[in-house]
Amino acid sequence: MKHRIIFINILILLTAFQPLLSKELVTGITADNYKAENFTLSSPRCSDKDFSFTAVPDFLLGSLSISLPRGVTTQPFTGTSFTLSEESIIYIFVQKRANPKIPDNWTKTKYTADWKFSKFVLQDEIYQKTVPAGLINIPGHYGESGSNYGAPHFIVIIPNSQLAEKIKKANNVKQEWPSEADLKKAKPAASALWNEFLSAPKKNHSITLPDFSYAGYHMGQESIMSSGTVFSVTDYGAKPDDTEDDSDGIQAAINAAADHNGGVVFLPKGRYLVNTTMENRRTIKITSSRIILRGEGSGAGGTIIHQIQPFDTGVPASDPRHYHLGESVFTIQSEIEDRTTLANKPVLADITGFSTSDIFSITVNQTSSLKPEDDILILSQSSRLMKEMIKPYETDPEWTAMLGKPYIAEIHRIKKITGNSITFYEPIRYEIKKEDSWSIRPFQPIRENGVEDICFMGNAYHAYVHHRSDLDDSGWAFIKMKGITDSWIRRCSFINASQTIYVSLASYVSVLNIFVAGNKGHHIPRVSWYTYGVLAGLCLDQAQCTHGPSVNQGAVGTVFWRWTIGPQEPIDNHSGRPFCTLFDRIDGGSLYGSSGGERDYPQHLRKLVIWNFKGGVVPENNQPLIYDFWRKGMNDRFVKPIISGFHGSPALFNENSVEKLESLGIPVEPESLYEAQLALRLGSLPNWVNESKAEFEKLKKSPLPQYYTRGSSKPYKLIEMFSVENMLGFITKRPLRMYGKEFFSYTVNPGSLQIQNDQGLLRQAAYASMYALISASKNNNNIRAVSENKKDLTAAALYLETGEKISSDTPDMKNHASFLEAQEYMTQLGGTAELINNSGTLQIKLFVPSVPK
Repeated sequence: MKHRIIFINILILLTAFQPLLSKELVTGITADNYKAENFTLSSPRCSDKDFSFTAVPDFLLGSLSISLPRGVTTQPFTGTSFTLSEESIIYIFVQKRANPKIPDNWTKTKYTADWKFSKFVLQDEIYQKTVPAGLINIPGHYGESGSNYGAPHFIVIIPNSQLAEKIKKANNVKQEWPSEADLKKAKPAASALWNEFLSAPKKNHSITLPDFSYAGYHMGQESIMSSGTVFSVTDYGAKPDDTEDDSDGIQAAINAAADHNGGVVFLPKGRYLVNTTMENRRTIKITSSRIILRGEGSGAGGTIIHQIQPFDTGVPASDPRHYHLGESVFTIQSEIEDRTTLANKPVLADITGFSTSDIFSITVNQTSSLKPEDDILILSQSSRLMKEMIKPYETDPEWTAMLGKPYIAEIHRIKKITGNSITFYEPIRYEIKKEDSWSIRPFQPIRENGVEDICFMGNAYHAYVHHRSDLDDSGWAFIKMKGITDSWIRRCSFINASQTIYVSLASYVSVLNIFVAGNKGHHIPRVSWYTYGVLAGLCLDQAQCTHGPSVNQGAVGTVFWRWTIGPQEPIDNHSGRPFCTLFDRIDGGSLYGSSGGERDYPQHLRKLVIWNFKGGVVPENNQPLIYDFWRKGMNDRFVKPIISGFHGSPALFNENSVEKLESLGIPVEPESLYEAQLALRLGSLPNWVNESKAEFEKLKKSPLPQYYTRGSSKPYKLIEMFSVENMLGFITKRPLRMYGKEFFSYTVNPGSLQIQNDQGLLRQAAYASMYALISASKNNNNIRAVSENKKDLTAAALYLETGEKISSDTPDMKNHASFLEAQEYMTQLGGTAELINNSGTLQIKLFVPSVPK
């Protein structure tokens, strides 16, 4: 039987046991059997039980703590009262398993505390509130988990005047943020790291900054060459601005270009539809070199490729596999690389030697299968190397990928072969040691492929929830590149998209002048799986996606250059041990917020360089924002990043967790590390850099195509006849999978019921309604669809109903954001969304008429 624990009217007291204060902070405690003392790891979590702490936030140690007696099953702890003499921050520790329902004016922090009972390790979540001096009334709350209570039995209090200094001291903060006066008169500072790079040997792993200048199309040396015989999709059956699917015509034009050894697949201006029906969803494939997909502009009046229906992965609720990386509208890939795993690639040579004084050359046991200009992979499987690279830190038992035999790979191009010595065009990033058994394997990419001047538009309208389902995470996804080199995507926009661009097993790809708008989605461009030298630059994310510039899974030498992202949008080192990454001139955003499965930690190895980052996160609750890149129990595990010229919103750093921190609060010179290194290597900055920057400024001022924004514009509707049975079969199995179950069953009467309207909008109205109802009921919910006539129109009614009786504390469904969302979609369909209380259960009725095409 479930029980509630009520924690009402807690008011804070401190006895005279607080030598750090000049007077008593708290007086007048009313609870029995409490303990008040300075907080240490030996402090009792509950005053009447032998529960000891094992890990707590350092900044809380030494502050006043109050330990309270633990409630019992039928008699939960019911509160106490205190009087506070000084404005303070109160921290309440709440057992994580208790599913606490904390009042709105308490804030859940990022901090946790571990404690021990017998052999069991348990965890508290920590909530905080700033309170004034005097009698403090803290509203009650409760938690429940079967017959076990998770009441807050432990409280820590820190006077507001002491908090900032305590946090900074506990987090090893040494460099302070400059004062407003100093910032006003400050000029960009000369970077000591850059001066070291200029004077140090360029062939030595010991220098602090890697050389990132090899990133991009043809290693940044050449302007993009976009030319070839033109194959217009309109000559192969595609027709813009009608209601027919254009996938076949686009694919036919691509096939024709491939038959002629490449060419420009041209899409004249207008709207091209793909995935127009659920039965005919598919990816359009480019598997040959020298094929360029070109439109007539990504803005208003240009070329739109509009994905109507979503992809889905088909992974059931009980399956732990990833369900958030599905198909894309365009797949550009080497078929050989797609069907060959790293393990199955033949060994062309074993690497026998490497000198740290020459990071471009290796020696091998034989070269008979190799020649200059070959693209190859150097490959190792070594947990020893990974453990070496994360020193001085230690591995965690949960990092199973690292503790097994993790693949470590770099793509290279052979410049010359002399005897058994091989020299590459680009630097080797890892230190090669014999004990790690490195070998050379073939890499057979396609090359000189491009996508340019196109708007990619999706129908991802619903309010995005991270990992709620594959519809949220990857339903509307557009470009996937794999097994490709010397290629590009440029001057493209992505609107109402779940995923924009995904690049894996690739080298020397440039992604430039990218604009993301519309509804918030999952990823803006993501660089993944053993890439080398990908450049993603000049990107503006107006949608403020969940993941900002993103790198993961062993990617090497990636450069994110001149991005503008949302104030809270994180840069994303997404696990899988990416290495040697540059975030250069990122405007807005946060260094926190990365994610990815713990099995693939750490989220970045060494040589993560963050250069002239303009932070956008505003500190809250008068507490300094402190970045700590090796926090127990938290994401953002980066191995000693290098921070130079961090400015914008104030932030501080735990300097034990960084390799270098220079010019905090003030930008450095050179403004862009990538541009400076490229100009240094080539003798001058190539023309394409300033040309691309000028294009970016011009495109920023140009309007995008019209698109649907909830509450302010109308969607593009595609009217079709569709089966209600099929739609409900899809939506009850695909969405909401993050919760590990399917919450809704369904019936349709008659089973042959069909409706002619926009299926996508009706699906999203049902999806939003389902999400609203599971906030009230998580068992035995049902959708009942029936035929219904209204004013001589054939119509359908969908009754979505909770399977449980609704308690008094059920959220106000009439004002639930998802229900309001459903109402808007139904209005666009010419129908209605109505909330009905049906004998203690809740119903949402969606009425949708058939309409003519």
